[in-house]
Amino acid sequence: MSTFTIVSFCSIAGESIKYGVVFICSFLLSFQAFAGNSDSTTITVTWDMKSTELRDVLRLQNIDYFSVAFTDTSLRGKHFKIVSKEYRNSKLIATRDHYTETNYPAAFAFNKDSAAFRFNILAHQPKKKQTHFMFQFDRVGLNPKYKSKNTNLYSLRDATGSLGEPVQVPLYTSFPLFVYSLPYVDPNKPDMYQYCALTQDAVPPSEWGKKYGVKHYIVFEMQIID
Repeated sequence: MSTFTIVSFCSIAGESIKYGVVFICSFLLSFQAFAGNSDSTTITVTWDMKSTELRDVLRLQNIDYFSVAFTDTSLRGKHFKIVSKEYRNSKLIATRDHYTETNYPAAFAFNKDSAAFRFNILAHQPKKKQTHFMFQFDRVGLNPKYKSKNTNLYSLRDATGSLGEPVQVPLYTSFPLFVYSLPYVDPNKPDMYQYCALTQDAVPPSEWGKKYGVKHYIVFEMQIID
């Protein structure tokens, strides 16, 4: 069984699956169709950081890192939900609404006095068959834990298609934010592990197990609410 705690705080790779020769790509589940729509807002997801030393430390520890940023005055005072959907062997085995699970709505609130809002997410396998996530908001961190397979081939991926550039996402409708997944292995290229290929055919995440044979993955969805 997975556990959840609250803590307070004031691509294809060669040499390495995730950090060798990286193909500039992501899970291209973008929402460009919402551009210009009053029921949408802008999000920017980045994986790089200014400190190269810190980046190297995270890589050494096999820790995935992303930063999520919003800049929209209309979001002031609104809340958001984070929902995870876990798939094993082509089946949805668990859905967790972390907004309800924590019973602490203040952790999921946009800034009331500023249009800028940012949070980070990290994923780490501290030991075999276990993965820890950390959603670090302004003063609160959320640390869901999951059982994983005995492999270090998992990768946390941006599911918005941002690639460091602003993209439109919907308001009041759930959208995939991140995916933590095992790679897709092309039968014609058995020595290459692929992640970007999962969405080349616009296949929804719920079908990845059947379509690509991915044994385990977790989709983190976000929904902006009032």
